[in-house]
Amino acid sequence: MLNEIQLNNYSNYFDCLVNDLDKTSRYAEPMGQETVFSFEYYKIISLSCAEVETVLKLICKTIDEEKNPRNIKEYAEILLAKYPKIVETEVSVSRIFDVIKPFEDWSVEKCTFWWDEHQDIKHSRHLHFQKATYKNALYSLAGLYVLLLYLSKINNIEFDSNNRYFYNVSGRQFLACAAPGNLPDFVE
Repeated sequence: MLNEIQLNNYSNYFDCLVNDLDKTSRYAEPMGQETVFSFEYYKIISLSCAEVETVLKLICKTIDEEKNPRNIKEYAEILLAKYPKIVETEVSVSRIFDVIKPFEDWSVEKCTFWWDEHQDIKHSRHLHFQKATYKNALYSLAGLYVLLLYLSKINNIEFDSNNRYFYNVSGRQFLACAAPGNLPDFVE
């Protein structure tokens, strides 16, 4: 089981990454520029996706201690069997005034577009650097946020983030549907 201090460390790291993304708007306005690519977006995508993988491992171990998933397909098999509605979780994004679903296209057979593009730039940056976009940075951070909320709910720990990027429609700085008790898989 995860404790509050450990979850807080993940939350603080997430907040640092969100702050890095927020700072990029000084150079490229996100509205209408979702396909702009840069080394800063590459860094954010790489760090976010590494953290996504870390949190996925924690969630999968919580679901089944016996399994030792090693890749995104194996994470999907475990997580989606237990929490299939994660694909419905919506994130409100203040910077672009939109609601996104970071895991909408995730299944056992298919990764999310942002994970696939992360893999392309991770393994062949010289061929795929143009995939290091604002959009992929945004979705990878939104995916991390959803996973942190699931991790907090599973471990019965209140999760709070100080970010200004992702927020609840009602104005609180949360996911659109996700004060943790309102995550799709946990709604009664």
